[in-house]
Amino acid sequence: MKKLNLSLNKLSTNINNTSKRFPLALIFIVSITLLLMYLIEFNFDNSNREIVERIIGVLTFGIPFSLCINLILEKYFITLSVKIKLIIHLIELLILYIYFMFFLITYNNVSTTRLLLISFGTILCFLFIPYLDKKKNIELYVTKIITNFTTSILYSVVIGIGLSLVLLAIKLLLYTNMSSNYFNHIWVLSLVLFNGIYFISKIPIKDTYYDISNFNKVFKIILIYIVMPIICIYSIVLYIYFAKIIITQVWPEGLVSYLVVSYSAVFIVSIFLTSLFIPHNRFVKTFNKIFTKIIFPLLIMMFIAIIIRINEFGITENRYFILIIGIWSTFIMIFINVNKHKNNIIILISLAVVSFLTVCGPLSAFNVSKSSQSNRLYKILENNTLIEENSIVKQSENIISDKDKKEVFGILNYFDSYHELSNLKYLPENFELKDMKTIFGFEYEYLNISPKEYFSFSIAENSLLEIKDYDVYIKNINFTFYQTSKTNILKYPSTIGDIEITTSSKKQIALLINQTQRYNFNPQKEVPSLISKYGAERFYEKTPLEDMSITIEDNNMKIIYIINTVSGNSSTPDNLINLEQINLDILIKKLK
Repeated sequence: MKKLNLSLNKLSTNINNTSKRFPLALIFIVSITLLLMYLIEFNFDNSNREIVERIIGVLTFGIPFSLCINLILEKYFITLSVKIKLIIHLIELLILYIYFMFFLITYNNVSTTRLLLISFGTILCFLFIPYLDKKKNIELYVTKIITNFTTSILYSVVIGIGLSLVLLAIKLLLYTNMSSNYFNHIWVLSLVLFNGIYFISKIPIKDTYYDISNFNKVFKIILIYIVMPIICIYSIVLYIYFAKIIITQVWPEGLVSYLVVSYSAVFIVSIFLTSLFIPHNRFVKTFNKIFTKIIFPLLIMMFIAIIIRINEFGITENRYFILIIGIWSTFIMIFINVNKHKNNIIILISLAVVSFLTVCGPLSAFNVSKSSQSNRLYKILENNTLIEENSIVKQSENIISDKDKKEVFGILNYFDSYHELSNLKYLPENFELKDMKTIFGFEYEYLNISPKEYFSFSIAENSLLEIKDYDVYIKNINFTFYQTSKTNILKYPSTIGDIEITTSSKKQIALLINQTQRYNFNPQKEVPSLISKYGAERFYEKTPLEDMSITIEDNNMKIIYIINTVSGNSSTPDNLINLEQINLDILIKKLK
C-alpha cells in the first residue's frame, strides 16, 4: 500500500511539475484528446468535421511550438515575471489562431504539406534549442529524447492493449451491448493523453549533463551493428545499379532520386547519432572515414537523374523536395568532412531552416512548382500558336501534336489536382477541364496521373429492418477485390435450397439457388448514386438504411442486399468505380 501511495504521489508531482513547466503543451494534449473522443462519439456533416480536424492539426503543431518557447524561456529568460510569461503564452495562442484562420483554411495538398514540414522544423528546433550555446554531446541529448519517446509509445501501447482486453471481457461477459466506440476512446487516451503527458514530463531539465555512458545501449546496437552494416550493403547495391545505368545508358523514371534521397537521409541520421563513438569504435571510425566520401558520386548521379526529369517535365513539389534534400545532403557531407563532427548542431539547425523555407515564402515548393508548370504550359501554347497577348486562341484540333496535347493535359491536371486552375492567369475566368473543346479547340483526355478519390460508406448503426417474413438471413458476407482474378465462392444450405454466392472478375455478385435461379447484383453501379448524394469523403458519417439496401424481385424470389460497408476509389471524370471491399447481409423470401 505504501508503494502504491508513493507511486501515486510521484505521478501527481510529475504532472504538477509538467503543468508548471509546459502549461500550453499540456492544455493542447488534453484538448486534442477531447476533440478526438468527440469525433469518435458524434456524427456530423463534413464541414463541421473539417473544422474540428483543422483545430486538431493546429493544436498538434502547437505542442512542439509551445515546447520551443518554454525551452527558450527556461534557458535565457528564467527570471521573467509570471505576467510577462502569460503575455508570451497569449501571443503563442494568437499565432496559432492566425495560422488556423489564414494558413489552414482547409486540408489539401498545399496546407497539409506546409503543416507537416513546419511541424517537423519546429520539432528540430525543440531538439537543438537546449544546445545552442554548447558544442558537445547534442547527439546524446537527441538520443535521450528519442529513447523517452519510444518508451512512452511502448507504455501507451501496453496500456491500450491491457485496457482493451478488460473492455473486451466486460463486453463478452457482462455488457454485450457495449459500443465499440469505447475501444477507440481507450486508444485515444493511451496514445494521445498518456503518451503526450508522459513524454513531456521526461524532457530533460536545463543544463542536464550527459556523457557517452548515457547513450542508450539498445540504440547503440541497432545503429552500429544493424543499420550501418545494412547501409554498407545498400551502398554496394547502389554502385552496382549505377554501373548498370552507365553501361546501358538507360535512366529509370524517377527511381534513382528516391533511392539516393532515402539512402542519404538514413546515412546522415546514423553518422550524426554515432559520431561520439568514432574515437572508441574502429568500425564506426572506418565507416565515417570511407562513407562520407563515397556518397558524393551517388549524390551526383541523383542530381543528374532529377535534372533530367526537371528538364523534361518541369518542377513539381516532389522533384523540388528531392532537389532540395540532395543539395542539403551535399552541404552536410562537405560540412562533416571539413568540420569532423565538432559542431553537429549545424545539421539540425540547417535542416530546420530548409524545412521552413521549402513551404514558406516566394521560393517555397508550391510557388516554384506553379511557376515552372505555368511557364511550361505557356511555351507549349506559344509554340502551337494557341496563345496571343496572354489569352488562349482557339485552334483546330490537328494544329497541335498528340505529344503536346498530353503535355497540356498533364499540366492542367496538375493544377486541377494540387492547386487551382485559376493560378494559370491566361485561362478564362471560371475555366474547367470540360471547357477544353470550347477554349482550346480539342477535348480534354483523362490521363492516369491524377490521384484517386477514395470513398467509404457505412450503414447507420441504428438501422432496423423487419426480417420475420423472410426465409433466409445470411449475415456478414465479406468480399475483397484486391486480386481481381480471384473468384470467391460461398455456399449455404437452407430451407429453400442450396444457396451459392460468387463474385466475378468484374466485381459482380451472383446469388444462385439450387443452381437454377440466378440473381445478379452489381454494387459498383450503386456507388455513384451514393457519391452523388453524400460525397466521396464519408469515412465517418453513417448512411441511412434506405440508401444502403437494394431489392431484387421476380415471380419466385424477393432478395434484399443490405450493404454494411463498401469502399474503393473512383479515378476518372466519368466516375469509373474501382471497388475494393464490401460487407453485406442478404435477406431471401420465397414467393412461390
